[in-house]
Amino acid sequence: MPKLDIERPLGNYSSNPLLSPLWETAHRIPTDTALRFINGLGEGDVTEWTWTQFLAGIHAAIQALRDAHITPGDRVLMLLSASPEYLLTFWALIGLGAQPVSVPLTPEAPLAPGATTLRHIACDCNATAIVTTPTKSAELSQLAADDAQLKHLAHLIPSYPHTQFANVTDVTDLPDTLDGFGLAPVNYDSPVYIQYSSGSTGAPKGVVNHYGCILNQVNVMVDVWASDTNPNSICWLPLHHD
Repeated sequence: MPKLDIERPLGNYSSNPLLSPLWETAHRIPTDTALRFINGLGEGDVTEWTWTQFLAGIHAAIQALRDAHITPGDRVLMLLSASPEYLLTFWALIGLGAQPVSVPLTPEAPLAPGATTLRHIACDCNATAIVTTPTKSAELSQLAADDAQLKHLAHLIPSYPHTQFANVTDVTDLPDTLDGFGLAPVNYDSPVYIQYSSGSTGAPKGVVNHYGCILNQVNVMVDVWASDTNPNSICWLPLHHD
């Protein structure tokens, strides 16, 4: 696995240093499996995408979030179950220069018991929107009726055209260059995302992760892996886990 460029530039990176490897991988091994979600034990409970399809999904999510008026610098709460939509939204927000903020609450559980945590995080990071499900959006609307700290949040329900990018089989179906994704300019010190602790010992505490930090972490993982082959990893933790 190649390392990522961590040198501090005088200005902005020529392209997003986290999305560029996805672009390069999609052009190098376009039909290899990028991710596989196992949602149950049934035959139709597996979602699998190639690198080309994954990149096409990120492109579709970027367009949808831009149409929803998400702009660089926005901090957007993420309250979604582990799903392809979660990953597409997370990467698309990064591409737009907005910061995804993973909320340490169980998306499948009733929202009311976690309202204090949600309120604290929304206020602490000055969030402008929340990406969630229709059910959670309805619950949040009830909670926010008399709550100024939650009422201002725009509700975004991810509904990306799965059938459209699931049928993408070749990189020629993508924009000609990564610049065609309309990515925001970033540099070494630009924030990537905000990670909050669970709050089990007090109010959740947020950490702003910058590009320099993430690039260094990835390179440490490359050193530990110490192989020219691409690793296959398994994750069973919630995607919001710190």
